[in-house]
Amino acid sequence: DLLTHVFRRLCSRQPTETELQVLERLHAEQLAWFQQRPEDAQSLLTVGDYRPPEGADAVGIAALTMLAQALMNYDEFLMKR
Repeated sequence: DLLTHVFRRLCSRQPTETELQVLERLHAEQLAWFQQRPEDAQSLLTVGDYRPPEGADAVGIAALTMLAQALMNYDEFLMKR
């Protein structure tokens, strides 16, 4: 599962069932938000050095970007206890 993979890469462990539910809800909210605002998804993807391939799903990538950004604010991303 993609959300589990992102969590594992950023936090170095499997998410709990509760954490996975939160990730799924956040991802669904971000997808819905960017589906209503595809121009904002495109704008977000212009930030930084990496550019997605031509024809890539900008809405999906933007939603995952916001999910990853939220995880990077998670305490476990910053330090291992």
